[in-house]
Amino acid sequence: MKSHLLRYVLIMAMVGCISFLSNAQDIITLKKGSRIEAIVTEIKGDVIYYKYFSDPKRQGSFVYTDMVSNITYQNGTVENFNGSENQVPITQTTITQTKVAQSPVKYEEENTDNDSNNSVNTQNVGVNTYQVFTRNDYQDVVYLKNGSVIRGVIIEQIPNKSIKIETNDRNLFAFQMDEIEKITKEPYQSRNRNSFNNSGSSFNNLNNSSGLSVGYKGIVELGYQFSVGDYGMDRLKLNFINGYQFSPYFSLGFGVGLRYYFDSDEALIPFFADFRTNFLDNNISPYFSLGLGYSFDATYNFESVGLLLNPTIGVSLKISDKSAANVGLGYEMQKIKYTSINVGAVSLVVGISF
Repeated sequence: MKSHLLRYVLIMAMVGCISFLSNAQDIITLKKGSRIEAIVTEIKGDVIYYKYFSDPKRQGSFVYTDMVSNITYQNGTVENFNGSENQVPITQTTITQTKVAQSPVKYEEENTDNDSNNSVNTQNVGVNTYQVFTRNDYQDVVYLKNGSVIRGVIIEQIPNKSIKIETNDRNLFAFQMDEIEKITKEPYQSRNRNSFNNSGSSFNNLNNSSGLSVGYKGIVELGYQFSVGDYGMDRLKLNFINGYQFSPYFSLGFGVGLRYYFDSDEALIPFFADFRTNFLDNNISPYFSLGLGYSFDATYNFESVGLLLNPTIGVSLKISDKSAANVGLGYEMQKIKYTSINVGAVSLVVGISF
């Protein structure tokens, strides 16, 4: 009889332990449908800090409240985040009371002010100071050591290891911390809150974006050149350039073109290097380009003609992270070898980079 009673007590104790362990976790349900089994350690403003339930010793992570549908805490309490923009989040005190035995994540903090949702909360992320603002007014800005600047929303961060950021046109980028110079929160370039701004139009996305992203850069240009000087001739200009965008400010490429001279019915083929710089890291920027190369006469067995020099100034209008429309005004010098003749022209050009 005693053995049966002891067996019953042991079974009930095991069931109780299993039940406790299965519920000693918080469930963060994201709006996209996925769930995170976590130990929520703190909620500040619009940021939820947590540790992974499956590996509590792993470094903590965070998620923004406007990406979360709700949190189901281990005691059965459900906190919803589908309310209005001014919803008051659960306080740090509440979290501390329910997580007393959970060894919460210890984030290094300074200048913390909990009196306002618009106050600046700073935490060490292993690279530089990271600031938490209200996300409806601010965007995450990642400055890379190679000079690139990425703007958007940080959707995942492993402290001291890596981050993932989603840009305004839904591109995802992942970076290791040793690639990053600093991470900041900065105001959107357009703070207009009218109905047009809330429509999610592509024009609004442009205003909230930065310059061109690092990577391959192709350029196609078409223009008309007006004769200048004693030997100048009107001609059609066409350029194809393949290059690389080293930063939002600088690119270098190599191109081939066509110059069709209307008066002489001749076609020259120039091969050239193309240097370009944008003066602003913005969706609209003035630019300067310089083409330097050598031309060959396609009409007469590709005989060499002479040096080509083509400086241009203009305006670049960003279309997406990788593409932009360009309008420029320049001067083209086409030298004729063995002579001092310059077939000069003023060049009006439009183009697209991608």
